[in-house]
Amino acid sequence: MGTKYDKLVEYNKKINGEKEKCALSEIKDMLQRDEQVTIAELVKRTSLSRSFFYNNEKVRSEISRARDIQGKKDFTRAKKVILDKSMDVQIKVLQRQINELTKDNIKLKAENGKLKRALKKKDMSFLNDL
Repeated sequence: MGTKYDKLVEYNKKINGEKEKCALSEIKDMLQRDEQVTIAELVKRTSLSRSFFYNNEKVRSEISRARDIQGKKDFTRAKKVILDKSMDVQIKVLQRQINELTKDNIKLKAENGKLKRALKKKDMSFLNDL
C-alpha cells in the first residue's frame, strides 16, 4: 500500500504527463500550420506557465527541434501584409472623404461668392436710397 507521498508523486507525474502531451501537441500543430514556435505563443495557447516550457526537458528539446526545422523563416511578413492591407483600406476611405470635402468646399465657395455679390448689390441699393 502506497503512502500519501507516493500517491502525490504519482498524481503529479500524471498531471505533468498531460501537460507534456498538451504542449507537444500544440508544437506539432504550430509546425503543421507553419506558425512560428515561441514560448510566449505556447503559453497563450496552452495556458501553461513559462517555467514549464523552460524546465521540462522533453518539451524544451521539442521546441529547439521545431526552431531548427523552421530555420530562418521570416514570420513577420504575414503581420506586415495584414497591416498593409488594413492601411490600404484606410487610405481609400480617407481619400473618399477628401474628395467629398473638396466638392463641399467648391460648392460653399460658389455659394459664398453669390452671397457676397448679393450683399454688394444690397449695399449699393441702400446707398442709392440715401
